[in-house]
Amino acid sequence: MGDALRVIFFCLLFQLSATSIKAQVFFAGFEAGVTYNHLNTDLFNQVSFANKNGVGYALDVLLKLTLNKHLSLNLHPGILQKNYTFKRTGDFEGIFSHHTNTYLQMPVTTEILIWTATKKIRLFSAVGLFATYWLAGNVKGKVPAIFSATDRTSDNGEVIENFQLSYYDGNYAFDCRKDNRIELGWLCGISMQYDCNSKNKLVISLKYLQSSTDQQKNYSINQMSRHNQTLNFTIGWLASFK
Repeated sequence: MGDALRVIFFCLLFQLSATSIKAQVFFAGFEAGVTYNHLNTDLFNQVSFANKNGVGYALDVLLKLTLNKHLSLNLHPGILQKNYTFKRTGDFEGIFSHHTNTYLQMPVTTEILIWTATKKIRLFSAVGLFATYWLAGNVKGKVPAIFSATDRTSDNGEVIENFQLSYYDGNYAFDCRKDNRIELGWLCGISMQYDCNSKNKLVISLKYLQSSTDQQKNYSINQMSRHNQTLNFTIGWLASFK
C-alpha cells in the first residue's frame, strides 16, 4: 500500500512539472447523493446477531484542477453519513440498535480519463485518500425492559422468562478514551462527465471508501474491530473558471 501511494505521488509531481500552466483549468461545483455503508466488525460472528447495512446522504463541494485532457486533481470537502444497524435474531427477535453517524470528510483524488464516448461524454477513474472527522452520532432501538420481566411455565414444566421491549432514541455520547473520531482511508471510483456547454458539466460518480483506521481506539484486550466500508453515489455540477 505504501509503495503504491509513493508511485502515485511521484507520478503526480512529474505530471505537474510537465504540464503547461495555460493548459490548466479550474472547476468548482457541488454534488449530492446517497451512501450505503457496511460496518466491518467481528460482532457479526456472534450467535443470534445480524449486521445490517445503512443508507445515508452525502453533500460535497467539488474542486477540480485539470492538468490536461487526461488527468486532474480533485478535492471533495463535504458531509456524509455512514450508518448501520445491529439486530438480534431467533429468541432475541425485536432487539435492535440503529446507528446514524455524520462525518466531515476531505478526500483528495487523482482522476484519469479512461474512455470517451462522444465529444460530450467522458468516463474517468479516480483513486485517492481521505480523512474524516466524526461530527455526531445518534442511536435508537429497542432493548429488554428488565423490570417488566414475567415468568410462565411451559407444558413440559420449563420456566420461561418474558420481557417487554423498551424504545430509546438519543444522541451518541462520545468518549475520548474509547472513540476514534479521526478516520483515515483510501478510495477509488468512476465518474461520467457530460459537457452541457463550454463551461458547465454534469457529473455522475460512484465511489468506494475503505477506512484504514478503527472506529474505536485500542483501549481493551480482545476488543472487536470496527471499520467503515462505504459506497457513495452522487450527481453534481461543475463550472469552469479558467
